[in-house]
Amino acid sequence: MPDLWFVAGLAIGVAITGFCAVGSFDRGADSVRRGAWSLELAARQRAVILSERRLNALVARRSRRHELIHEIDRLRRAITRRPTTGDPRHRGLVAAPNSLEGLA
Repeated sequence: MPDLWFVAGLAIGVAITGFCAVGSFDRGADSVRRGAWSLELAARQRAVILSERRLNALVARRSRRHELIHEIDRLRRAITRRPTTGDPRHRGLVAAPNSLEGLA
């Protein structure tokens, strides 16, 4: 009779060990899949952050360039409004002796 209990205990032990092994393998496989998914998620998040930074830098550059273009246009208009007669005071090369004289 003791041989029967030995065989029954051994069978139950093998079955429990088998279920534990299969469960561990399944959890490990899920963990590997989850790890790859986590890596992909992290890579996508980094790409989004970098693209946002690049976009912000591009917008800032374009905004600054836009400001510079407007400033250049404003200066060109200011220069072309000045009279171009032969009098050097009109070109801003010589200070006018009287401040009202330059306005005339």
